[in-house]
Amino acid sequence: MEGNAPRCAGGQRPLEQTEPDAGRRTLDLRIERVLKKEIARRQVVEEKPRQSEQHSSRLLDQSRRMQEELRVLSRGILSAQEKSEEDQPRAA
Repeated sequence: MEGNAPRCAGGQRPLEQTEPDAGRRTLDLRIERVLKKEIARRQVVEEKPRQSEQHSSRLLDQSRRMQEELRVLSRGILSAQEKSEEDQPRAA
């Protein structure tokens, strides 16, 4: 039966017939490339929420520090105002 196999130009057998697994290997390589691309894409997609969470956490920490600084400044201003009022002579 092999003698009757169709031949390509030049008398060579088609690749599928000379190497039956060649088509499968080519398909496997294509699938592997697609899977690697999908894995890389998903890793990027998964990293975005982590980065966003870290950024939000840094902003929250900064906000808390600024809020505490504002409290300290406000206490200082109120204390200075009270002291200033105590130091002023009262009109009788």
